[in-house]
Amino acid sequence: MADISSISGASEGSFRASAAQRAVADSKDVGRVESARRQREADSVSLSEAARSAAKGDVRTDLTSRVRAELDAGTYVTQEKLDAAVEKLVDRILQG
Repeated sequence: MADISSISGASEGSFRASAAQRAVADSKDVGRVESARRQREADSVSLSEAARSAAKGDVRTDLTSRVRAELDAGTYVTQEKLDAAVEKLVDRILQG
């Protein structure tokens, strides 16, 4: 039977070395993944009092109901609103 190493041009020793190199690289990847997992577990969030207040549901239901109805009816987006939005955008761009 023909020697496989003669087909690929690699010797058995170089195959073992490359397998060992892959094993080391794989173990480094596992270490990186484990490190990232530990870092995510250590992350935390702190909310300001204003954010907590906003999250409690101080919502203007009259406004949101009106806007939802306009969106459903297809009347929310008007040329007047688009012009106002473009004007504000241009002002912000020019102010830098």
